Amino acid sequence: MLFSTAKRSISLKCLTPKLLRGVSLQIGFTTSRLFSSSIQYQTENLNHFQNQQQLEDEKFIQFQKAQARKKKWTTIILSTVTGIVGSSIILYLWQPWNPFSTEVSRPLRKALWAESDKEDDYMKALKYYQEALKKCKEEGMDDLDPRYTGIVLKVAQMYEKLEMFDKEVDVYTKLSDFLFGKLINGEVEEEAIDRNIQRDLQVMTRVVELLNRDNDQRYVPELWDRMRFAESRINEKWGFLMKSKDESQFDVFEVLNLNDWSSRKTFIQKHLTDKAHEFWNQWFIELPYFMEDLIAAKDLYATLMISRRPELSISLLQSNILWMKLADRQPIFLGTEIQNLATAYYYKNQNHQLNINRLNNRMTQKEILENEDEITSLKALLKSEEQNRYESLRMSELIYLSIVNSFEEKAQTSSDMKLQSVVAMSLYSLGAIYYDKKDYSNCTKFLASAREKALDYAMVQVVDKIDNLVFSLEKKLSEENNS
Repeated sequence: MLFSTAKRSISLKCLTPKLLRGVSLQIGFTTSRLFSSSIQYQTENLNHFQNQQQLEDEKFIQFQKAQARKKKWTTIILSTVTGIVGSSIILYLWQPWNPFSTEVSRPLRKALWAESDKEDDYMKALKYYQEALKKCKEEGMDDLDPRYTGIVLKVAQMYEKLEMFDKEVDVYTKLSDFLFGKLINGEVEEEAIDRNIQRDLQVMTRVVELLNRDNDQRYVPELWDRMRFAESRINEKWGFLMKSKDESQFDVFEVLNLNDWSSRKTFIQKHLTDKAHEFWNQWFIELPYFMEDLIAAKDLYATLMISRRPELSISLLQSNILWMKLADRQPIFLGTEIQNLATAYYYKNQNHQLNINRLNNRMTQKEILENEDEITSLKALLKSEEQNRYESLRMSELIYLSIVNSFEEKAQTSSDMKLQSVVAMSLYSLGAIYYDKKDYSNCTKFLASAREKALDYAMVQVVDKIDNLVFSLEKKLSEENNS
């Protein structure tokens, strides 16, 4: 059992320890080795001392080694995987002491050596990490202690290396449930809340990513709960940051054009409160500790919901884009986020079209035709759906065009596959939009451009999608010419 019901909480001062690569003990005895080497060098050059003096020097060296072990600097490394396709987040924390006891450090050193490229024995490393967890429990370490949860993450990582998928997911879900339970029950000290929110978001995002490979979305609601909790924390501590002066919605295209400090400053002065203006104008902006992980979680959730709940996806994606634009940081690629926003509007358009089809079918039913009040009501609904469909398709078109205008030139001289993919897919999507609008001239133009880009970037799947739409277009044009 990885976790107990202990309620003791501590300050979150360190993360998963990882040994530096090398052939020596890798928990971080660099200081003691350097000191020892220096003393040994001096000792070799003091041969003229008498034997008694040499013995005293050796005792002094041993004493200094013991002292250095207590005061050495340790590199702490946390490696987790987040994002839609997975990326590494490595956080470096330097501590002026070894965070683990000798009994725990011993199996950790062996584990990190076993997983290094010196051995590549992940099964052996797994056993040592499990042994380290057992030692932690014997010492009475709190399950909420970041040292303990850090080792748990290493256990999950070893299961991943060993391709033991079910066990990896099991470890992550138990860890996330444990952390979230502590958070919602108020069992985490104030100074440790944000770091625990960060770790919980990272772990649950990873769970949803792993399961989604097999279209298993059972933990998607759990991710939503984590996101809501993190948002409530932001509203509690930083609620002033994103509130407009008049509580109105921000214009998405105004946000998309926040490309330099001058435009951001103008936007902040125009739309945000004085308190927010003061915050964003600081030389060093300290955003919520877990903000980047929340952005990644919202991006994943929005992507999974994009066809079923496009309105929700639009809200999440617009929030992410606003955060990234104002903070001038990109924990995820901004171009992909904007493309997802355009796609969400396109799905919103399709949902409105489905509603239009249902309303039209209903209006043909005999019992409806005989009820004038019902007909009047349905006509009003139909008009609203048609307006919403038109507006959604227009927004999708304009956002895709903004992507092409912003990124096409950069993609021509860049080897960034994300950038190239965004441009090629945006051109293809514009072709699809013009196909829906029966603007076949623009449809042909953008599909040709998309195909050229996709071939240049060796995107075979995109070329196939384009060719399928071109085939449909040619068939449609042939039918119209023959009619």
